[in-house]
Amino acid sequence: MAIDSVSKVQAVCHSSARDGMVAVLESSGSFHPVSREEGHDWLLPAGTDTTMLAGQIDELEAVIGFLREFVPKPGLSERMGAVPRSVPAERLSALLEDDELLWRARRAWRIAMLISERSGDLRETVEEISFLEGWSGLPCAIDELGRHGSFTAQAGFCPAENAPGLIGLGRSEPLLSVEPAGPSTRREPARLLVVTHDGAPEEVRQEIVRLGFSAVDFAARRGGVRKLLEASELRRKALEKRIEAFRTEAAGLAADLPALEELRDAAGMLLERLSAAGSGLRGDRLFLIRGWVRNRDLGVLEKSISGLGDAFLERIEPEEGEVPPSAATESGLIDPYMMLTEMFGSPSPSDPDPTPLMAPFYSLFLGICIGDAGYGMFLALISGLGLLSARRRGQRNRLFGILFQGGLAAIVVGVFFGGWFGMDRALLPAFLAAPARLLDSLVPGGAAYSTSMQFLYTTMALGIVQLLAGVVVNFVKRWKAGERLTVILEQTGWILSTLGLFPWLFNHYLLVGVLYDSSGPLDRVFLMSLLAGAVLIFVMGGREAKGFGKVGLGAMAAYGIVNLLADALSYSRLFALSLSGGIIATVVNQISRMLPGTDIPGVGLLITIPVLIGGHLFNIAMSVLGGFIHTARLQFVEFFGKFYEGTGAPFSPLRYRPQYVNIVRKNPEGGSR
Repeated sequence: MAIDSVSKVQAVCHSSARDGMVAVLESSGSFHPVSREEGHDWLLPAGTDTTMLAGQIDELEAVIGFLREFVPKPGLSERMGAVPRSVPAERLSALLEDDELLWRARRAWRIAMLISERSGDLRETVEEISFLEGWSGLPCAIDELGRHGSFTAQAGFCPAENAPGLIGLGRSEPLLSVEPAGPSTRREPARLLVVTHDGAPEEVRQEIVRLGFSAVDFAARRGGVRKLLEASELRRKALEKRIEAFRTEAAGLAADLPALEELRDAAGMLLERLSAAGSGLRGDRLFLIRGWVRNRDLGVLEKSISGLGDAFLERIEPEEGEVPPSAATESGLIDPYMMLTEMFGSPSPSDPDPTPLMAPFYSLFLGICIGDAGYGMFLALISGLGLLSARRRGQRNRLFGILFQGGLAAIVVGVFFGGWFGMDRALLPAFLAAPARLLDSLVPGGAAYSTSMQFLYTTMALGIVQLLAGVVVNFVKRWKAGERLTVILEQTGWILSTLGLFPWLFNHYLLVGVLYDSSGPLDRVFLMSLLAGAVLIFVMGGREAKGFGKVGLGAMAAYGIVNLLADALSYSRLFALSLSGGIIATVVNQISRMLPGTDIPGVGLLITIPVLIGGHLFNIAMSVLGGFIHTARLQFVEFFGKFYEGTGAPFSPLRYRPQYVNIVRKNPEGGSR
């Protein structure tokens, strides 16, 4: 539960041992390579061209997707219960030398390409057949179309409703002949053969155009339509037969799908290692690569590298101004919240680790946003199953971890606020309603307030606690940085203002004097605390300015007290989200009872149950989504803004993340992992 100390190291070996060195670094999962550094006189960047390998991996991915069409698709339960195969790293690397498997992979890729090409040819042939079938009634060969002596023969379309008029024109005009050239329907344009003599009057030509006749271009086709149609049919059958033969061969190759998936991960691991090797430096016979390692992992990594023979690992001094990456390690309960910290930004060297500071607030606030014990149980159950499923696959799902803890918090919140699937609190059994009555005692005399007001004040009070925690963390951070006197005066001002402002404000304007006697000495104590804090903030805020600027900057800093109030009010969104979710849950229950037919035995259940399930599932999804986003917003803006910069670089160890299998690696200390 801290940011681990790291050391900069360089791993050195003979150039012939480069691949083994990088394999050890990748397998250890503890080496964070630095980007390529400038070479020295005798060392040059060890650039490696991985373009071809990356292209082959893309082809392999395409082959895997292609061959999956030939294996039975697993059902939902089978997919949920599937566990990736565990494959030793050595066996995975050996697949890259398996010529037989590589040949089958290339053959599968070739077949995929051939099927794609032949399928394209088949589509064109089918379109050609469809075209020719439309002109099957053409009373002449295609070669005979065009101009011949004093006649011009054209085949083309005419609107179906104008076809009788055009045919009639051909019968009445001796220098014009019009005949049907294909099947005709009322919905499709008519296909006609129009033969025109050069001596035909211009009025006849204009009439042909007016009736909408347009000639068709038969391109390079020659001969009779029926012969062309027969040839195309033969080609279609041949293509279908060829494609079927390729698919049969592909179905046979699909048996290699598991091996090809392993080969894909082997190639991915090789690409990861070669890319990392490219960040190193090389000489005539020397290869070195630099990076960062957690101090606790140094011994194990040194031992692994020493096993290579002429290779060693040594600590080196960082370059001037070089900032080490942030290597955070959290316990099992806190680890899921690293996802949120990474979303904001990794800690800089001057930052405290924000994850354990944020985690309890986040889970509690998410639980408040959901605010229903029944919803919390459902969320904890689903996310718990998700966690177990991910664990069976050898994976770690931080989102499920956050939702699981948020679901547990929602159960606690729902129990004490009387939220059980939106049921009316007055209708709850006594043992469920009893904890909700405790809320009335949170504020002295609070029984006079509604539950919703108690809830609102509680969320704002929790917000003030988190804001004060942020101020304290900033105090510790700056104290450690050596700003001791400055931070005492500055942060004391904010603490005094916070402690004075909110009790005074709540007692006067929200709780109407139930916290303490508004005319008593305690009221003056809170006011004096607020004023003393404001004076300290004013003085410290303007200390770095000169002349009248001190007043301006000081006033601006003191105005920040108003922002403090705004920050506290931001936490009322927890109450708003919980209240909206509770209202929607109540409405879902009411709608399920108001639907027609719900009072009919048997039929009522068939109507009510789907509405209840669908309505509450929708409400749970919206509550979780809204709670996740708004709770994150409170952490990032209100809490982190008090002490956290998040400008550091994350510690990203060299480690290939497999796509299809779990890689079993040798543990330098014995066993495997």
